[in-house]
Amino acid sequence: MTQQEKESFIHELMAAMEKRMLKCVERMPEDWDGVELRQFIADTANHNTMPQLLKGKRKREYENTKMINNLF
Repeated sequence: MTQQEKESFIHELMAAMEKRMLKCVERMPEDWDGVELRQFIADTANHNTMPQLLKGKRKREYENTKMINNLF
């Protein structure tokens, strides 16, 4: 891919991801802050190189909420 093709691909992919994630906002709990939102973005992108932001009970609650609210 040329640089322009890569940039176009990234823009299109990110726009599609943004649209999909924004559709989920109304089903997200009010108590989610930047920690859960960052994890949600990482999960949506299926990008596993990001350090674990959620741990223990909070991680379990996040995963449960994603499943119950059909966020992923």
